Amino acid sequence: MTQKTDALASTPADEPAWKQRAVERSTRAAKLRAEQRVQRFLDAAQAVIAEKGSTDFTVQEVVDRSHQSLRSLYQHFDGKHELLLALFEDALRRATEQIRAAAQGQADPLDRLKVAVQLLFELSRPDPAARRPLFTDFAPQLLLARPAEVRSAHAPLHGPEAMR
Repeated sequence: MTQKTDALASTPADEPAWKQRAVERSTRAAKLRAEQRVQRFLDAAQAVIAEKGSTDFTVQEVVDRSHQSLRSLYQHFDGKHELLLALFEDALRRATEQIRAAAQGQADPLDRLKVAVQLLFELSRPDPAARRPLFTDFAPQLLLARPAEVRSAHAPLHGPEAMR
């Protein structure tokens, strides 16, 4: 290797500590800003869904509600489908936390399992009054079109941490 190639192949451990800290500080701030922008898009999409009672909305409606740009939305999401998937995964994560919290109140493992199954059943039961379009409209479409994404979204429910 030439000296120039060696310099390009250097690892972060070879860099001075000040440089590592500066880059880390910069990337940490950029990550925080990106997370905040993504959350504004998710909050806006959730508000539009709640108003309409369905997942039948346009990306432009979400952009307008979030007070961000269309370009910014597409920097973070491939489109409406990925935005809905993010909301779906987030809803499953919250349901998992709710089930875990309820089950942890039981000392006996069988009682924990019973509480978890009962709550999962209640959360999954069709309820026309509940207006849960992410689960009633989007989830069946997602299950047929993208089973790998559904499996990934459900990981918190059946992973090793599910009943701890």
